[in-house]
Amino acid sequence: MADPYGAPLERHGSATINPGDQTMFKCGHVLAVGLACALPALNVAHAAEAEMYFSEYIEGSSNNKALEIYNPSGSAVDLASSGYTIEIFFNGSSTAGASISLLGTIAANGVFVLADDDADAAILAVADQTVGANLFNGDDAISLLKNGSVIDSFGQQGQDPGSAWGSGDTATQNRTLRRKTTVTSGDTTVDDPFEPSDEWDGFAQDSFDDLGNYASTAAELYFSEYIEGSSNNKALEIFNPGPAAVDLTEYVVQTFHNGNADLLNPTAEFDLSGSIAAGDVFVLAHSSADAAILAEADLASGAFTVNGDDAIVLFKAGAAIDAFGRVGEDPGSAWSNNGVSTANATLRRLATVSSGDPLFDDAFDPSLQWAAHAQDTFDGLGNHGSDSGDGEEPIDAGACGDPATLISTIQGDAGASPEVGNTHIIEAVVVGVYPNLQGFFVQEEDTDIDTDPNTSEGLFIYQGAVPSVARDDVVRISGQVAEHYDLTELTNISLVDTCGSATVSPASLSLPLASADALEPFEGMLVSFSQELSVTENYDLGRYGSVQLSSSGRLFQPTHVAEPGAAAQAIMAANALNVILLDDANSAQNPDPVIHPAPGLSASNTLRSGDTLSGLLGVVDYSFSAYRIQPVGSPAFVQSNPRTTAPLRASGSNLRIASFNVLNYFNGDGAGGGFPTARGAHTAEEFQRQHDKIIAALAGLDADIVGLMEIENDGYGAASAIAELVAGLNLAATSCANYAFVDPGVAQIGSDEIAVGFIYCSDSVSLSGPAEILDASVDASFIDTKNRPALAQTFAENSSGAKLTIAVNHLKSKGSDCDALGDPDTGDGQGNCNQTRTDAAAALVNWLATDPTGSGNSDRLIIGDLNAYAKEDPITAITSNGYINLLLRDHGDAAYSYIFYGQAGYLDHALASTSFEPKVMWAGEWHINTDEPRVLDYNTEYKSAGQIVDFYAADAYRASDHDPVVVDVLLSTPAPTPSPTPVSTPSPTPSSTPIPTPTATPLPTPSPTPLPSPTATPSASPSATPVATPTPAATPAPTASATPSTTPSPVATATPRPSATPTPTPVVVTPTPSPQFTPSPSPSTSPAPTAQATPTPGPAPSTVDNSSGPLVDQQVSPGSQTIALARFQVQNAHDETLSFDRQSIQLASGALAFGNIARLQLILDGNGNDQVDVGELILAETTSLDSEGRANFVLNPAMTLAPNSLVRCILVLDFN
Repeated sequence: MADPYGAPLERHGSATINPGDQTMFKCGHVLAVGLACALPALNVAHAAEAEMYFSEYIEGSSNNKALEIYNPSGSAVDLASSGYTIEIFFNGSSTAGASISLLGTIAANGVFVLADDDADAAILAVADQTVGANLFNGDDAISLLKNGSVIDSFGQQGQDPGSAWGSGDTATQNRTLRRKTTVTSGDTTVDDPFEPSDEWDGFAQDSFDDLGNYASTAAELYFSEYIEGSSNNKALEIFNPGPAAVDLTEYVVQTFHNGNADLLNPTAEFDLSGSIAAGDVFVLAHSSADAAILAEADLASGAFTVNGDDAIVLFKAGAAIDAFGRVGEDPGSAWSNNGVSTANATLRRLATVSSGDPLFDDAFDPSLQWAAHAQDTFDGLGNHGSDSGDGEEPIDAGACGDPATLISTIQGDAGASPEVGNTHIIEAVVVGVYPNLQGFFVQEEDTDIDTDPNTSEGLFIYQGAVPSVARDDVVRISGQVAEHYDLTELTNISLVDTCGSATVSPASLSLPLASADALEPFEGMLVSFSQELSVTENYDLGRYGSVQLSSSGRLFQPTHVAEPGAAAQAIMAANALNVILLDDANSAQNPDPVIHPAPGLSASNTLRSGDTLSGLLGVVDYSFSAYRIQPVGSPAFVQSNPRTTAPLRASGSNLRIASFNVLNYFNGDGAGGGFPTARGAHTAEEFQRQHDKIIAALAGLDADIVGLMEIENDGYGAASAIAELVAGLNLAATSCANYAFVDPGVAQIGSDEIAVGFIYCSDSVSLSGPAEILDASVDASFIDTKNRPALAQTFAENSSGAKLTIAVNHLKSKGSDCDALGDPDTGDGQGNCNQTRTDAAAALVNWLATDPTGSGNSDRLIIGDLNAYAKEDPITAITSNGYINLLLRDHGDAAYSYIFYGQAGYLDHALASTSFEPKVMWAGEWHINTDEPRVLDYNTEYKSAGQIVDFYAADAYRASDHDPVVVDVLLSTPAPTPSPTPVSTPSPTPSSTPIPTPTATPLPTPSPTPLPSPTATPSASPSATPVATPTPAATPAPTASATPSTTPSPVATATPRPSATPTPTPVVVTPTPSPQFTPSPSPSTSPAPTAQATPTPGPAPSTVDNSSGPLVDQQVSPGSQTIALARFQVQNAHDETLSFDRQSIQLASGALAFGNIARLQLILDGNGNDQVDVGELILAETTSLDSEGRANFVLNPAMTLAPNSLVRCILVLDFN
């Protein structure tokens, strides 16, 4: 409560009434502002604890504006039907300049986020509703209204504070403010002085990480039964709906007789003591009441003399939390409506009510929340939950086995029950008991199931209390049919009798579902999934206790595996039918414990995406617009995707390059203080936890060069984030003693809060020339207000002097739009700002072609977070212009580094120039982050004290949200290797015409040929070979000069994808060089042959050997991945077509130390990119090896070689 001047009302000096006392208490409260003891009229502004209120306010940079609203009640709230709106008062105005009607639903103890639709991706990821106009600035007041009445406010209407209210951390401009958890209600006084520090905690500008995750509060006590009987038969029952016992020390009951409006002088006051167990009640009664009442009483007093016209209020620490009647009103003899009267009756709170009504001075209609029973009805006292009624006398439910309504009749054959509002008696079997849902599910016995496949046999029984039944009980229940947010249930329960026990057979289900509503006929029923299901998302495991499951392995992003447009949309639709949500039977946020996986989530007992579950048994529930399975028993997950302690390392490689998004690594002031910062850790403690995880991940990578994303853009001094990161890494146990960072010679790279960067091991590599930056000043098509500027550096291998230029990137995200740039989301699956990213990708290729670092060679590698999946336009703009997608080459569609909405793919890339690609032994991801539940990260917010400890380990897992990418390289020329030993010597077949033999040649190093460009100016540098993507004639591309030196650079403009034109199918596994690249095998410049192939007549095989090729020496755990075992080429130098049939492949044994079934494929790159299946192999540790330690396999399908053709081949093992 608050007084008319906004000061809180506090309770002082109250006394406890003992049994028999009749004393009336005066002036039991005083006001801090010194008002007179008695108020002439009830004129107290107050806010309802059970009403919604603002819980977070973000006034960030640019369009980063958001409001979070918290629902502290025990029921979900439909915002539209309840009339919730937000009004904004600009620049001191007393008239609302904007009104926003809220849509959707807020869960009990949940939150709702309203955001600007051009906000940062981190905001939009949790937004429930967005608006197109800018929301507010720091000097604008905001109100939250319900049906036109203010229930919370922020700022002061009618006052312009200048730029902001408050100062320092809690200023309302350029800050994030979060409501203190001690605040439990809104501020309804809109024009009183506003000091944000009173109720809000401040955080740095653009702090988004806790948005959508406000701390929930325990469910509050409320009145559950009221007895106004004959003589002294007076009693009041108080119910604890929460999951834990409640100490009553701070609770007080006050009575206001005959219209008494004086809050400072209640008629009587009763201090409560002791505690109420979870789901239990406390009974206050008159000391001379009937023996049946006194048998249930916890406190008896002669002062409890209420009549039907007396109001009663329950206070906690001076704040009203429930009320009966209306303080300040004398209704005559009683409040009454619809046959429910407060005089000469017993009233029981309806089971649909799960929280109190703290508005003690509003109109009171008892029929809205109370069921009436005859005077002197005491049999339900002390047992709230199973005894609530519907306003009538309890009906005769009959005996067990008597006729009852079938559940299928109640459910009906459509989405909603045809019996809503009607009372029915059912008799069914309990299939799931869920105290945290305040009810249980029942199902008809097998013999009572009807023959209609569209009707469900299950039903939820909402008791509003902890259920008193057990699974397999046969129960007879009387209640009223309701649709609670589209879940059919029985409520207002008046009887639950146990009639023995029985079991029912679960319905058998499987994924994918036939349609979005395929589970409706199974609502409320016990079901089982016999198929193996995979965890495809665990993002909400810590917040809601739920995980998403799919069949046939993990799901992939549509544009990761298919062309944007119709093909991607088809995959999106298919994915939506191939998921089911496994819940934890708890509607609260931030549950403790988190029950999945058993015996509970912890840092050492994780549940990773890719883990599997067989034999899932549970009940089909529907809530928050989604079907879900409430488990029966404890699901037994299998760690099918176990953690690995380090990424695999390719044998024969001598250099490791990595790319790592370090998730807003901000180090405060660099001296242990300065928190919170704009992003990242909120406190020094959190930063230390984050730092230790990032260092553990970098140490595990053990890379020679690491490209970083999302590191604080605070320069390169001793206190900078990158300096602290390197200092920490040099203290870790790695093979490198001296890590350093690249200083590009500028104070900051661009204007964003985050930047890209490089760290490297100076023991193995050195910098060759200065670092260079690509931004809009170099190429206007690279929009650096959206894309982070790119950084390029040439590194030289210390042992050989061999050079490699690497460009690290972080392109525009998909979260916020680029509509102002004429680059909207076209709906083809590529999201917002696709053209902005595509233009940046083309600019990057052009820039690198100018050799901006002056390396003098063409070995280049593009790494970083390009915010585009494998089949999207930005990647095509790079791979169609002389770069090879290394993850696609080595893993096909099974590669992933990021999971979003349960679908995997990779935004983090490794793209090699054609001259550099043969030197890459292996590329892949180290899956330490995106598979892990996010609650295992470094953050401490919204975790219990135990979870802060149990959910954290100073290891690499969930150090970030992106997986790092690893590229193992043989940069310098390897020593010659012995010639391969043939498996057998083919016998010649007599023939009148000799059979030409195709000869194997080394893999060529293609030489780029420039594409024509109307704006291109030839570069004077022999290493600067720009490429251009043609621009439609109607949209001429602007021309800009790249100026890392005096050499002009042409600009490539990416062509927009026509929305109605099908996109040509790209390379499936290994990208084919663009037409401008011509293979030019030269004996004088090519490396030693990596393969030999000789066709033979009949079954006699010839030999293809890869002993000098890039074998991967690794142990492989079962899981979805594709491993490249060998790369070689076969040439037909003759003028006729040849058949390459039944060839033998020799493989060194290092790649075969695993025991699962695989498919061996020969992928023909350059000959139509065909994939030739060569059969299923069982590879075991006991695989037979020849005397050279090689395993032999035969390629059965024939391969046709065209005259004078050259075919590049990749031999892969596909584990899918």
